[in-house]
Amino acid sequence: MIGIPVTGLLWSLAVVWLNTEQLATAGVLPTQAFMVVALGGLTQTIALWAGFSAVLWAMVRAFGAHLPFTELFTLICSASLPLWVGAPALAYCLYSGKSLVSVAGLISMLSLCAFLYTAARLLAPRLSWSILRSVGAVSSAAIFLFSFTFLNN
Repeated sequence: MIGIPVTGLLWSLAVVWLNTEQLATAGVLPTQAFMVVALGGLTQTIALWAGFSAVLWAMVRAFGAHLPFTELFTLICSASLPLWVGAPALAYCLYSGKSLVSVAGLISMLSLCAFLYTAARLLAPRLSWSILRSVGAVSSAAIFLFSFTFLNN
């Protein structure tokens, strides 16, 4: 159950590291900044974890299976290892002014794909599904969330 919280901490660490100049100019110690940013980073990643798990839970039901939410919540956390690389890479893109069409952007996109595929690989045997069906459910959840995000911006 530590995969997603670690992702949030790594995101927060990258954000603080990328803003050390501004923090020094403002007279804020990096440790103080990390505590504040980590609180926000952890809250954000846990909210994303819960949201993705809820949408995936609905997609699993739409694809004809039943899985307790707590099991799915744990499964998503277990799939999060690729995000340990992707979250800091995305923070680098966002806070350094680099485009998502960069090495860091590519790393963040590949880690997201690896996370989604890992989630599908973990979901398939738990539900006795083929990998294709599992990828369909996970992809549907991801597409729904991406669409929701972009339509609201």
